[in-house]
Amino acid sequence: MSEEDKVEEINKETNEEVNTENYWKCDDEIVEIAEEMIKLYHPDAAYANICYLFRFGHSKAGGKVVLGTCTKQSEKLKILHGFDFIIEFAYDVWEQLTDIQQKALILHELKHISIGEDKEGNIKLRLCKHDLEEFRDVVEIFGLYTQDLQQMAHVIVEAKEKE
Repeated sequence: MSEEDKVEEINKETNEEVNTENYWKCDDEIVEIAEEMIKLYHPDAAYANICYLFRFGHSKAGGKVVLGTCTKQSEKLKILHGFDFIIEFAYDVWEQLTDIQQKALILHELKHISIGEDKEGNIKLRLCKHDLEEFRDVVEIFGLYTQDLQQMAHVIVEAKEKE
């Protein structure tokens, strides 16, 4: 199957027009950093075949800039391109990040990849949500009202002390 046919098939599958001039594969340095993050902090992601892409411009969700995304690929798309997940970074934002921020973003997107087992005990890759989703206003009003909030507050205090 030609590259044009693959792009057309992906467009049909995702209902999204893919302009190959706006997307390109990340260079080897970023893949090496991702492999280091997997080895050190998130070995579950080692089970996944991951494609790392840059997108020309950033998008927004809820009025906030989206730095990156991790998408699990359908069985159909995996047949076309062989990847379990695509991790995509907004290049215009990426260029402005420090090395530490880039590594943190890579690890953040990798943390969306998790493994579990199916009914037969085979490894199954899943897309994992964030540990915590909350509104600042709610915390300002009600404080650390859940165990998740309390744990995150503890982690934030510890991280601040390391600075």
